[in-house]
Amino acid sequence: MQKKYFVLLLAAILILSCKSKKEKKTPDCFSPEMQINYDFVKKETDKFKAGFNNSVCDIKTIKMHFNTNHFKGIMAIALNEIVVKKCIKELNANDKELVFKLFKEEMQSVTELINGKLYDEYSNLVDKIENNISDNEVKSFKKCLDYCGLQLISGEGMLYITETNYYLYKLFKGKVSYQLDQYLSMRSLELRQGFADDAALMISYEELYERIISNEDFLTKYPDFFLKKEVEENQKLYLSTLLTGIENTPVFDYDNQVLLPEIKSLYEAIIAKNENRKSTGIITNYYNLLKENEFKQTETIDKFMKENNLYYEE
Repeated sequence: MQKKYFVLLLAAILILSCKSKKEKKTPDCFSPEMQINYDFVKKETDKFKAGFNNSVCDIKTIKMHFNTNHFKGIMAIALNEIVVKKCIKELNANDKELVFKLFKEEMQSVTELINGKLYDEYSNLVDKIENNISDNEVKSFKKCLDYCGLQLISGEGMLYITETNYYLYKLFKGKVSYQLDQYLSMRSLELRQGFADDAALMISYEELYERIISNEDFLTKYPDFFLKKEVEENQKLYLSTLLTGIENTPVFDYDNQVLLPEIKSLYEAIIAKNENRKSTGIITNYYNLLKENEFKQTETIDKFMKENNLYYEE
């Protein structure tokens, strides 16, 4: 059951990365001129920056540049960054939020495209990295990723590309609304700490609960936040994990399927605070359900998770 829960939770993470993305024609990031090569990308972005200095900074022009850059592969991120740095402070609040969404969608599009072809188009380079070979090709590849706000990491026995921890926060900090600033700060910390790798949590369950509180407090403070759905999905993922665990960081004993003492103590500490929170109510009800079954893992958990709109085994 724990393994199936982890698959569901991992799928949820992947859904979050593309949920808001609109359908676009896929750019060919892997034609020769679009290779992930630092020298090439740096040269082209410098050229674009020089020509962009006198450009108009209204939302229509920004969207035009973003649409044009979409067909330039990984370089689109660096080009769009130039546009953001020059123009975003001149926009109104609504347009700033739109620019952030469009920028993030493009970054996700590029990331997904690279990950989808990484082991085919870059098989030789991947072999070098997996064998700890760091020649000029590997260095240029990683340098180019970093220049575009991306990083190469390993998880579940595979290499994949993801956003660097503080990239979006540093790019948009102080240039957008206070609530977006706060959200980016919260998310950048979560990305730096990590969540799960090889079906195991990278943080403690106590730290996971702190994330639940942070996200819940954010939603309470900013109920109309334009990325509310994303925050809710993160909250759903974290709370589901706190209740059911994942394969290599279980909350139930592998042998007797009884709730682990340290997890039971954590639930009891949360309940004892008696805070008026939705998460506290769910955890309390879950604890009482387990108590009725001598804290053993039973099929009643699936029903509970479904009733509370959490991830569960179907």
